[in-house]
Amino acid sequence: MQSVQATAQKLKRPHLQYGADPFDLRPFVKAIMDAENMILDRIPPDQKLVRLMGENHYCHTHKLLLQAIMLAHKQTTHRTSLGLEFPNDIDWLNLPWPPAVNDRTASYIAVFRFCQTQNIDVQFNDLARKTEFSPDGLPLKQTSELDFDDEKTANIIRKHGLPPDFSIDAGTRLGMRLRNIGIVENAISHIKKSDARVYVQHCGNGHLFGSRYRDHPYEESLTSLFHQRGFAVLAVCSHIGNGPDDWPHDALKDVADVIAPANMADGHALNFSYDIVRQRVNAASGYDL
Repeated sequence: MQSVQATAQKLKRPHLQYGADPFDLRPFVKAIMDAENMILDRIPPDQKLVRLMGENHYCHTHKLLLQAIMLAHKQTTHRTSLGLEFPNDIDWLNLPWPPAVNDRTASYIAVFRFCQTQNIDVQFNDLARKTEFSPDGLPLKQTSELDFDDEKTANIIRKHGLPPDFSIDAGTRLGMRLRNIGIVENAISHIKKSDARVYVQHCGNGHLFGSRYRDHPYEESLTSLFHQRGFAVLAVCSHIGNGPDDWPHDALKDVADVIAPANMADGHALNFSYDIVRQRVNAASGYDL
């Protein structure tokens, strides 16, 4: 396989600003798919492309953009699979709708229901976290501590020499490094099973390149780890607040392809219900999400 460095011809790293209606996702979908096709044309036919879909987890439009992208993939000729940055130990797909929990959770459940109805090949790739449940099984509160009782999570942690009684916060540098390693390993296992040419990995923006502010180095980020395993990478950073000013300096040197939608509505969960944002996006974009 030809190295990623040898095939990478950098995009212009555009901050996309399209359309009068910030809820119209079509220009962003087109730009992302055009960039993907450009990369597929330039890389060897046996090289896989990972498209990282970064988001702010509280912004409903970011998950709706992910759904619109997966619909666009159904019109392509190459096989595509989806990995989600959500713990593998919660039965998200069978949670009731509408959810009796916070509205951020509503957008999570909506993505899983969408994958079911659209027959999208999907896998949950993040490490598990300790979670508090209601008596009827609903996840009420997900703690920040990684859950060693989960087999996949425990295996990753043991592989890196940490004892099972070691407490790890998911948002620390160590927690992010282990989670990124787990996401990459789980994604590669999924790719081998699905034989996907394009693998879409959903994640928070902090996983894309690391963080200068939080002292999370680029070499431990998803972009770097996928590059190290021989994949081409297209990163979509869907929230300008986590843009280049926060990326480590070595990320700016090495990043091959990144798109950052700048004026897309955020539809933040603190201000809008998921269903209201979905209706606005559908009306502006002509979708039926």
